[in-house]
Amino acid sequence: MKFSNWMLSIAIILFSKDGFALSCHSTQDRIFAACEMGVCEPLLYIIEVRSYSQCSTRPSIEPLPSWAKEVFEFEILSRELANEAGIYELLLDGKLGLSSYVFANAEEYRLFSESAKLKGQLLGQLNQINGKTKEELELEWRLYESNAFRKLTIFWVLHWLSLAMAALCLIYSILWFHKWQRSVIPLKWVFVAIGIQVAIITVAFASISARVVPLFIMLGIFIPGIWLYQIATVVNFWWSNKTTQNHQL
Repeated sequence: MKFSNWMLSIAIILFSKDGFALSCHSTQDRIFAACEMGVCEPLLYIIEVRSYSQCSTRPSIEPLPSWAKEVFEFEILSRELANEAGIYELLLDGKLGLSSYVFANAEEYRLFSESAKLKGQLLGQLNQINGKTKEELELEWRLYESNAFRKLTIFWVLHWLSLAMAALCLIYSILWFHKWQRSVIPLKWVFVAIGIQVAIITVAFASISARVVPLFIMLGIFIPGIWLYQIATVVNFWWSNKTTQNHQL
């Protein structure tokens, strides 16, 4: 790939984050409530928030919104479930972004729901939760939230460590190249240095395809510039030696 084409690809990637989001699956909000005789007591409000990549998400338990009770009771009554007591889950699906839904009242929710259905989206999916108490349900989701956050923390720690190691290896690869130019180390270290640089830029492109947070992409951007500099210094070194040899002749 030509250098100009490579830089154009990187520019498109870095300045089109919204494009990534459009290719990701839709996110969901969840509201759990205990209902009896058409009256509901909201229990949990869970939204999906950004995780370690452009498309991955994790659950986050948020304070109950003011519209949760009214919207939930609207769904219960519209589905004629007022006489069936139990714990229900309302799925608010269809968001392409990661912001949560906000409704002023049940009527606004109804209009928004009808509009979503016309677009082929299922905004309000109501499921009954069987075999779990309110306490068990809350404990399950808090553990789920905690485990997801712990995995995210481990990912970031490993990501920063690997990024630091990659940056250190990149610095050493540049130093090895300069030492070879001064005839301090043999030629094999040049191949080791280039291999390290190729590995870093390969991981950078893999991060792009996986839509991972682009820290490695930022590191990979420097590689083409380093290669141009190394090629220029090798050509200059070769030309200087050739000129010196011609003068000697």
